Amino acid sequence: MKQFKTDSPEYRQLKRFHRLILKDSNDLNYETRTKRINYRYAYLSDSEVVDRILALSPELRVAYEFYQDIIYALKQRAGAYLANVLHDGTNLPPQMMKARRAIQKVYTEILNSFKYGFSNGPVEGMNNKIKVIKRIGYGFRNFENFRQRILIAFKNSFFAMNYKKATNSNLELVA
Repeated sequence: MKQFKTDSPEYRQLKRFHRLILKDSNDLNYETRTKRINYRYAYLSDSEVVDRILALSPELRVAYEFYQDIIYALKQRAGAYLANVLHDGTNLPPQMMKARRAIQKVYTEILNSFKYGFSNGPVEGMNNKIKVIKRIGYGFRNFENFRQRILIAFKNSFFAMNYKKATNSNLELVA
């Protein structure tokens, strides 16, 4: 994109349709044609727009194909295919070489995610919700109130259920 001047039609095409390049090629619309302002109001499908954008630069085409191969390997959970893609990427642009090295560094973790399928997404969601509670509360009077509010928000979670069991067993011991 830096090779085009900011007032050139190529720059405006890349700027306007960059999201189509980031999409999975299988998710592109091949049938419905819409009027495209940047292409003199021609009726083009998403795939035709991507083809025209990739025709602007051979370097962009190589990077796009590499990116699409990685997306395919990750969606199919194909470790061997991902290894081939990472090994074959020799004539990539410098930015994609950097991304390739980053993926190679965590390749074993990626394979483990294919094998086990665990995610830290639920924990990240809980952390985010706790931060929202903290931000909305403008500070709680004491930590126990803050803790109670968190347990109310996560009343069906593992931690809240264990907390209920622990408090009930403590009450039985006191009584």
